[in-house]
Amino acid sequence: MSAGYPNDASIVFEPLSSAVNGDTVTFDLTTHSRVMGDSLPGTFSNPGIANRQMRVVFEIETGCGFDPTKTVAFYRARGFSPCSDPAIGSDILVASNPVNVEGTEAPYETQPVSSVDGALQGCGGTIRVHAAFELMGGGTTARDTSVLIVPPGIAYVPGSLICESPNASSCPAYSITRTNADGLTEIRFALPENLPEGTDIAFSFEIEDQGAACAAPAVAIFRNTVTRDPLSCGGIPCLTELEVATGQDTVAIPVQKPTYSFTDISLCLSEDSTFQLHAGLVLSGLSQSEAEGVTVNAYCADANGQSTGALLGTLDFAGSLSAGSLLPIDLSGTLCADATGIWLEAVPTCGCDTTTLVLYPEAPVEIICSEDFTVCQDVGLYGSACRMC
Repeated sequence: MSAGYPNDASIVFEPLSSAVNGDTVTFDLTTHSRVMGDSLPGTFSNPGIANRQMRVVFEIETGCGFDPTKTVAFYRARGFSPCSDPAIGSDILVASNPVNVEGTEAPYETQPVSSVDGALQGCGGTIRVHAAFELMGGGTTARDTSVLIVPPGIAYVPGSLICESPNASSCPAYSITRTNADGLTEIRFALPENLPEGTDIAFSFEIEDQGAACAAPAVAIFRNTVTRDPLSCGGIPCLTELEVATGQDTVAIPVQKPTYSFTDISLCLSEDSTFQLHAGLVLSGLSQSEAEGVTVNAYCADANGQSTGALLGTLDFAGSLSAGSLLPIDLSGTLCADATGIWLEAVPTCGCDTTTLVLYPEAPVEIICSEDFTVCQDVGLYGSACRMC
């Protein structure tokens, strides 16, 4: 792989070093010799385009098991503003067109456009997906498919397919949902056979949350394919089912659920290792519904900041709560003999993730002690903490 800069007639291409982790390869574009400092310039000093763009060129070599519908994708093209905040457009999906392999050319082309109505909100939430395209350069064959490829935790809603084509006979039928070799979910629709060139196809359907992650928008791919006879390498068929893409589109599916975070923390420890913990749990994002809840657990933490030992205490907050609610946490007890701190976790029945916090000597903890406790000069193991003196 090489990068060219600046993106004008004076462009200079240089090879890039890479770091490989599984099937992910990371390239540092700032190692190009013409990039000044450690980043591309912004619009303030360079209102033009050439100095703010780089061109990336790469070569690939396919093997017998390569799927010609695959794309080369930069799933997380990252950039940061001068104050270290993510730049506008950071983490955007950048993907190539499907890689063409000689002998697998599609008999026609589509340029699908896909979109979603809003976001998947809450556990079990649903949204509608829309797709539309035209057959260009040929008509459908006996095994043509439209497929939406989504991350785990997103599923098709049975019976939700709606035909939106000018001619109802051109609409697909739901076929099957399956998991592909990459662990992604494929929601598949069978296209009618012998549709002529120029046919407009449009349809929509619903998808639902079944445990989808919500750290970032789920990146989905809508793809149209034609199933061809497999290629042979030295007389041996490469694939038993060879699907060739006629066109595809990417769509971001926002996933929104309640989010919980700890705040206003105070911890007091006595000489006999008993503790008093006061904190708050803030609910943000979506409200918590009547059927949902969150459980706060406290454990001892070891020197590596990992939970250990028995449960020190637990609190449950169930039922309807509005976003912005502050839930009080008041726990007391005795630390484990070898503990260096406390592990806190908030486990929601519906949420983006389990929220964890470790209070150990190096952690900044606000010290608010009752009258029976005082801050000692020599606090030993527990660092900045309140102890009986």
